[in-house]
Amino acid sequence: MSKPSPLVYIIVLTWNGKKWLESLFPSLLKTNYPNFHILLVDNDSSDDTERFIRKHPSVEYLKLPQNIGYAGGNNAGIRYVLKKEPKYICLLNNDTKVMPNWLTELVTVTRSDSAIALTGPMVMDWTGKNISKGTSFMNPYLEKDYKNKELKSVYEVDSIEGCCMLIRTSVLKKIGLFDETYFAYFEEMDLQRRIKAAGYKIIQATCSKIQHFEKGSQMRDDNNLKYLYARNELYFILKNPNNPFGSNLLEFHKQIFMRMFWKMIKFKKPGIQILLKAYLWNLFHLLTTRLIRRKEIQAIIIEKTNEVINFIL
Repeated sequence: MSKPSPLVYIIVLTWNGKKWLESLFPSLLKTNYPNFHILLVDNDSSDDTERFIRKHPSVEYLKLPQNIGYAGGNNAGIRYVLKKEPKYICLLNNDTKVMPNWLTELVTVTRSDSAIALTGPMVMDWTGKNISKGTSFMNPYLEKDYKNKELKSVYEVDSIEGCCMLIRTSVLKKIGLFDETYFAYFEEMDLQRRIKAAGYKIIQATCSKIQHFEKGSQMRDDNNLKYLYARNELYFILKNPNNPFGSNLLEFHKQIFMRMFWKMIKFKKPGIQILLKAYLWNLFHLLTTRLIRRKEIQAIIIEKTNEVINFIL
């Protein structure tokens, strides 16, 4: 007798993304996995998203009073569905389309090994071109490409594309949710880095396929985006749980010097101003960053200790 299919909650976060939801839902509702629910988390949209979702009464709807970003919006959704006690939570971007068996394949892979905490699909663009890849935390600025044709359809990586992530709920409860300081950019890499640091596996499963229209769900203010990206990249360096904080601080200043020098010789005045603003924000919040990092490392240590105890017993 086959095991019953565990409950999966799919969380779709949106902000003024009605046009993307109109594209996503026809495919999402054809998902052939037998035990799932959908929660649409609305980051205070003003584009008739609420009217659209009324056409889909099977979809649960959570309207937030303000836009609290990718990290905050998904955290609100996760806290909501934790009360439903799902085995897995899937975070799916609104600017995606899915194949009928996408979720079945993700669950099958994740269930195969209790050490697997997070699994992601092959991600293709709107034309069907493969854009999925893994990254390496050994150097967060050099991406490690996993597109080699010789690789198996399921393989372990350091990080996957954040547009679709199936996460084991029990792991989220142990290591914590997204760091809402990020708002948007790098928060999914931060979470995945903590998952790896706690000793769990992250898997790329190319047997599951989705399409992603990159940048479709992002904000449009170009300078704000550049600042947020620069600020969060530096914050990501400082928070690295795998190195002493002093080493992170050294890498932080090294990156600032290299990037500032490059922008100066290129006469990129707006870029210099954005980078300086990002640098000053991180300096001003240095103590808070250390406290957040310490709390997260404590959760990782507790989880690793529990694993050792369970192994011995």
